[in-house]
Amino acid sequence: MTVLADQYELEQYKTLENLDKKGNVRLVRDIRDNSMWVIKTVSENAADIYRRIIGISCENLPYVRAVLNGGSDFYVVEKYIEGSELIKIITEKGNMSADRTVAIMINICDAMNILHSRGIIHRDITPANIIITKEGKAMLIDMGISRIRKKDISHDTSVLGTAGYAAPEQFGFAQTDVTADIYSCGAVMNVMLTGKLPPDEKYKGKIDYIIDRCINIDPKERYQSAGELKAALIRSEGFMGRVINCFGRLPGLSGGGPEKSAAVIVYTSAAIFAALGLLSLALLGSIRDLAMYFSICIFVILLPFLIAGNYLGFVDRILHSENRSKQFRRALCCILAFCEFTLSLFLILYYFAM
Repeated sequence: MTVLADQYELEQYKTLENLDKKGNVRLVRDIRDNSMWVIKTVSENAADIYRRIIGISCENLPYVRAVLNGGSDFYVVEKYIEGSELIKIITEKGNMSADRTVAIMINICDAMNILHSRGIIHRDITPANIIITKEGKAMLIDMGISRIRKKDISHDTSVLGTAGYAAPEQFGFAQTDVTADIYSCGAVMNVMLTGKLPPDEKYKGKIDYIIDRCINIDPKERYQSAGELKAALIRSEGFMGRVINCFGRLPGLSGGGPEKSAAVIVYTSAAIFAALGLLSLALLGSIRDLAMYFSICIFVILLPFLIAGNYLGFVDRILHSENRSKQFRRALCCILAFCEFTLSLFLILYYFAM
């Protein structure tokens, strides 16, 4: 369409109400069929983003009818959504349940999947940019600072994003990709469950492992796609989901570097001792050897490692150390792990030497 044609199209909408103080977002009525729409004034870059999703039907994204060139400004015509901002719901009604949080975030994953498949990184997923409709569906809105993933640059050319929700790489350290949106989803879930951002209060419960992985400082350790995050959220529902995610929280399975290397050594050693116990039982029928090998596997190898890693936060819960510094808690876990290792090894050797 030409600029003149775009300007003529704009004249077919009658403004009913300004939805923001600057008048950049307006509720309008199409005089041709009386349908309700929202017209946003956007930058040229944002206009290019919105053009990629014109005509896409997704119940978790606003339907974009057109992107129009008004001469000096660009305008996006999108379907009017009746609902409430997620941040308003949290403020008025308090923290949400884990099940409701999972349901909402699954919707957001569907929206992200559409955007990411078209090369769009949202970069501003916050409770203020999520609308809960009257039907209870979550919709992701406002792509004003979204960007298109490019192969030939090392970092974002502009530093944008909402503090606390934006991934570290959005502040110029690297180019953002889909994992930046995954990070934001983790922060949003934490706020839904606690009312606070992760640095202020970390959620501990049914889906804490999922949140921890989302907000990992290393983008490579986060979920690598909206589909992967959605699958983890779906698995978290029901008994088997809790069992699967319980194993996912084992130290070393969700991290990297030295922790993962240590985990490989510990779990391999435990498997070897368990195998030796079973082999002793099968070949010699020795229940005593089986008990010894399994005791070493559990109490000398696995349990100290789980204590050192504060598995499921049980050290914090037992000693009520949640509010102490990270360094103090880590030192406490290591001391307890060493004591448990030493005592268990001594008792096992003493008992089976008798």
